[in-house]
Amino acid sequence: MTVKKLFTVVLFFSVCLSSTLSQDVEQKFNSLKDRIQNDPLKVNGSFSAMGQYYQAFGIDNRAVPFSGRLMAALNFDFLGIRMPFSLAYSNGGVVFNKRLPSYSFIGISPSYKWAKVLIGTRSMDFGKYSFSNYSFTGGGFELTPGNWNVSAFYGRLRRARVEDFQGINNVDPFFRRMGFGGKAGYEDGKDKVLVSVFKAWDDGASIVIPDSSFNFFPSENVIVSAEIGKQISKRVDLEVHYSNSGFTDDRELQERTEGFRLSNYGGLLRNNISTRFNNAFEAKLNFKLKAVSFNIAYERIDPGYRTMGALFFNNDLENVSGGVNFRILKGKLNVNARGGLQRNNLSGEEANDYNRFVGSFNANYTVNDKLTFTGSATNFNNVNRRSTIVDPNSPILLTNLVLNNQQANLGANYVIANDNSRSSTLSATASLTQGNTIENDIVNVDQSSTSLNTFIYYTLQLKPSAWTFGVNTGYNRNNFGSNETAFSNVGLMAAKKLFNEKLDLGLQSNVAFNTQYQDQVSVADGQLYSLLFTATFMTSKSSAISLNSGYLHNNVVNSNQGVQAFSEFRNTLNFQYRFNPRK
Repeated sequence: MTVKKLFTVVLFFSVCLSSTLSQDVEQKFNSLKDRIQNDPLKVNGSFSAMGQYYQAFGIDNRAVPFSGRLMAALNFDFLGIRMPFSLAYSNGGVVFNKRLPSYSFIGISPSYKWAKVLIGTRSMDFGKYSFSNYSFTGGGFELTPGNWNVSAFYGRLRRARVEDFQGINNVDPFFRRMGFGGKAGYEDGKDKVLVSVFKAWDDGASIVIPDSSFNFFPSENVIVSAEIGKQISKRVDLEVHYSNSGFTDDRELQERTEGFRLSNYGGLLRNNISTRFNNAFEAKLNFKLKAVSFNIAYERIDPGYRTMGALFFNNDLENVSGGVNFRILKGKLNVNARGGLQRNNLSGEEANDYNRFVGSFNANYTVNDKLTFTGSATNFNNVNRRSTIVDPNSPILLTNLVLNNQQANLGANYVIANDNSRSSTLSATASLTQGNTIENDIVNVDQSSTSLNTFIYYTLQLKPSAWTFGVNTGYNRNNFGSNETAFSNVGLMAAKKLFNEKLDLGLQSNVAFNTQYQDQVSVADGQLYSLLFTATFMTSKSSAISLNSGYLHNNVVNSNQGVQAFSEFRNTLNFQYRFNPRK
């Protein structure tokens, strides 16, 4: 090819490329111009404002007399820049003669293409053993160009809570807790490699300890994690999670002079005599077939493993398990089951150990268009919050973490009728939960917790007249240490829509029979009566205002401790506005 011909070819392709780029730039410019002229800002989501008045008769107030709350979940789109925004605010006050702090959570996450900035109260995920979807208040960013991703954050994980000294709450940490972290990796839909570093520490100067008898100290934690995913074939893939945690129980003790070493994560961790290092590991092999999918997994968490990126983390365990998921009977029955062996005392230093079978079972069976059954059972450990009143004479609400060891749930729903004139359904649920409380990150095996709940509900909707009626009954029994409480109740409900369904009025009444035991001796007995009136008015297609007015009379009397009957009155006014973007 001569130089002249080569020059001609290059010139031809240059002109074509220039024309293509010019057309692309012109299209984007015209699109941006049209957006600026017609709809530069799009908003969707909702906003609500609530105010409540509370008054008690016969006892001290169990809630703030006047309280307010603001909630917002909005999505802004300004010329293609997306900005999810969230807001939660509530005022504080005095409850049970204790001062509760106000709270406010405000966050926004502007994003454009593959770049996102996190400002305010947001959450991130750095691994299941590290910092998993835990909220922080500060700043961060996420970059996802192509198959790569890089993210980082810095902020406050928890604020100091001086009121915890009085026993209001056993869950929240006492000190202000700060943290930062970073994650980087590659993910193409088939293979994945992620590495992350997370650090958190307590600010020992954030509160003044009033008494040296309080046995808690400011801590520090650094976790290095790795996550690997590999698609071995179209139907087989591998997942691996690994974390190494360095935890210093008391960061105010004299630090070891080690300099830059891998043992202290290059100086990130304040290492002293209270520092320990532990590992957590999981590997899972997944198989996906046409009618069934199953997996096998191995998990090991060292004794003493802790993370400041979770309320509580169960450790000292080894699991070998397998799971299966399938649909049969033409898709009417869906089953998800898992089972295996679990053991603890991995170090051999504990007096009590166990080797037990663990499993979970979840099934949904749709008999026909009218009848559906659900059921589940598990003895895998999981952590929930539970609230109890310690002393009825001075009813302080105490919040504990509960390690649930066994759970079972049953449910049924039957559609009795559904036509143009009426619809009616009958539903029933039952649940049983057993576990132990958690205090100072230690499972208290001597303080068990059992909860039994049953509920039956019938509803009837008369479509032409827009009336709805309901009746329900239930039974609840809670055992917490030496305390036991039993409830049985019956309730009625009626609702009516008026003015072309713009106004919805409702009335609910309930009677509950309550008995309380302590050390198997009845200490309280009586009834609770409640009445609730509700009204919701659609002021427009996008907004509504609602009023809830409730009255409760507690006739549960404890003559031994002098606890008499009391009443409570609550009025709640709520306004909600939903943003609907123009199409």
